Amino acid sequence: MRSPIGLPKLSQLSLRTVWEQPALQRFITRNLALKLLSLFLAVTIWGFIAPQRRGESTEFKFQSPLVLRNIPPNMEITSELLQSVSVLVRTPRNLSKTLNPNLFQVGIDLRNQLPGTFDYSLTEKNVTYDNEVSPGGLEVLQISPARFSLVLEEVLERTVPIKLRLMGRVSEGLIIESAEVVPAEVTVAGPASVVENLDSITTEPLDIQDLDTNVDMLASLEIPHHQVRILDSEDTLYMAQIKVGFTPMQVLLLDVPVILENAEFAYQTSTQTVNALIVGPQSAVANLNNGNVFAVIDLSEYPPGDYRALTPKVVLPDLVTVVEQWPIVDLFVLKRKIGES
Repeated sequence: MRSPIGLPKLSQLSLRTVWEQPALQRFITRNLALKLLSLFLAVTIWGFIAPQRRGESTEFKFQSPLVLRNIPPNMEITSELLQSVSVLVRTPRNLSKTLNPNLFQVGIDLRNQLPGTFDYSLTEKNVTYDNEVSPGGLEVLQISPARFSLVLEEVLERTVPIKLRLMGRVSEGLIIESAEVVPAEVTVAGPASVVENLDSITTEPLDIQDLDTNVDMLASLEIPHHQVRILDSEDTLYMAQIKVGFTPMQVLLLDVPVILENAEFAYQTSTQTVNALIVGPQSAVANLNNGNVFAVIDLSEYPPGDYRALTPKVVLPDLVTVVEQWPIVDLFVLKRKIGES
């Protein structure tokens, strides 16, 4: 009787007879170790290749943005942030053809987080696809970097003065008499560690080179830190109001004559000259002396009587003023009109 596969049916005795043949034994046992190693390698390679041939899975790597969700109100991230992380995933081959790497995100939920410094570990739970849980069958193999630090601070608001920053020099012989900003204050907001130490906000430099007259200039603010924000500047124009004046020069005038005007009654004075320390622009005071400067008392304001410690008015050009004047003058106005005996 023949076997079902068309070969002669061998009895147990026949098999033993074949195996006992020396030629067959030598063929099987020769280089037995090498033959067993070859069999092991063949099985191992087949184990790696077979799943690929059957189309079971594939791996791919992509860059994903790091998203921080639900940052608590009045809190702010002050540490340097990772812009993206590298993600290595394994997915069924048929699914990989439909996935868009741009729809993956790696996110952290900061809900109810307190201020401080924190270390975070990224796992497959942080990976989402199209803002939803990753598709079934997708396995996250690696996230790099897998750990990073984050600093969370309270946001502080504060009102500080504005300081003008001027660049250049006004024309020769002039000085800046006053320089101010309208409005004079601004409200800022930012991380507490920065805003707490902020005493003022300066303007961008304003060019006043060779300025020779009063001027109003629009001023923009110089932000001292990239995380500091100006809260009330959207509809506010900052105006720098700059006033110039002459470089002051002091001159002492001695023996300035005292002139009495509008005299109706006879009079007498304790002195006929005064001394005056004056100040003003150099061009205005340089040529002043007791020959072209005088002091005046208007007698129409003084009826007959005795008047002590009067200060005559020294007549000076515009922009020139008296700093100090002496001596005082005593005035005696008689009841006798001028011209009467």
